[in-house]
Amino acid sequence: MDFAYSPTQLELRMKAARDAGCFRVEAGAFAKSAGWQAAAKEGWMGLCLSRPAGAGLSALDTVTAFEALGEAGASRGAVFATGAHLFGAATAMSRFGSADEVQDLLDKLAAGQAVGALALTEPSGGSTLSAMETVIRDLGRGELSLAGAKTYVTNATQADVLLVLAREDGAPPPMNLTVLLVPADTSGVTIEPLAGGRGLAGADMGRVRFDGCVLPECAVLGRRRAGLAVFMAMMQWERSCILAGNLGALERDFRAVCAHLEARRDANGSLTAHQAVCHPLADVQARIEAARLILYRGAWSLDQGKDAAHWPSISKLTLAETLVECHVILRQLMAGAGWSNQAGIADALDDALAVAAASGTSEIQRTLIATRLHQSGQR
Repeated sequence: MDFAYSPTQLELRMKAARDAGCFRVEAGAFAKSAGWQAAAKEGWMGLCLSRPAGAGLSALDTVTAFEALGEAGASRGAVFATGAHLFGAATAMSRFGSADEVQDLLDKLAAGQAVGALALTEPSGGSTLSAMETVIRDLGRGELSLAGAKTYVTNATQADVLLVLAREDGAPPPMNLTVLLVPADTSGVTIEPLAGGRGLAGADMGRVRFDGCVLPECAVLGRRRAGLAVFMAMMQWERSCILAGNLGALERDFRAVCAHLEARRDANGSLTAHQAVCHPLADVQARIEAARLILYRGAWSLDQGKDAAHWPSISKLTLAETLVECHVILRQLMAGAGWSNQAGIADALDDALAVAAASGTSEIQRTLIATRLHQSGQR
């Protein structure tokens, strides 16, 4: 067992340090911005997509690179928007789409010329598969209609293609699920921004309504009524990879807070000499290191084709909880400087709370992990 970075990973970390400036959010959505285009030119929008569209990197190499982006100063919202596009949409298209149907679109996604968005969550039932209300009807003649609504869709307002999970009649859930590729300019598609959200600046959220959209049957990603497998693959990549950049940013914030507290002094010297200060900092460092190992282990498991739900859930749960817990500690240690958002510490906590609900809440991840434990106990 070797914990050293490989030559490829070291090169990717240096590349991330050079390219982190692309991932800045000046105003509005990061998707389709000048920074987005610059990052795409450097290959970030297709890092783990198979060749020829992408660079063909492993999940482990990819999370190493995205973590380094966060460490090097990339905006959390920009990295999250990129991850939603790459891990949520593009990887599923690469795996389940036929070469003829999706290759041109994959090339555009990897080149930053098109933006992908994953539309799963619904206004009433959330992402509960058995409560899915968005419905597909078979019109015959090789055509399908789509009706329903989705919400909290990252990159929705800038999306060129939406991956939509919907139900069909004729089978009980979840065996009635189908994933459709829906061009955003399809007649009957309405996209609206969600205003008032806290955190993840640049990763714009939106709601989408589908009013009897007519689509060709070739818009199905994978096979009809086999959408559960597509959904699971999407969640494998998102849960395993999308918080890597946020973990890197936490490392960056930790160093900034340590430097701030070291510079602050009282009659006894630096504030970091006090146990009330240095012990919480020690806790943060230990949690970061533990979360990093879980991140790498989960990505490795994805590369090995093992544990379709178990390790992605462990990874998402661990990273999401670590981000929130550590940013609460860092903001408290910064005291008034944290309240006034010095070093972006207040924004960092908002970002951590926002990503905690992405790709399934911690409660969902615990349920999935516990289900696996129960199944193992029955064998």
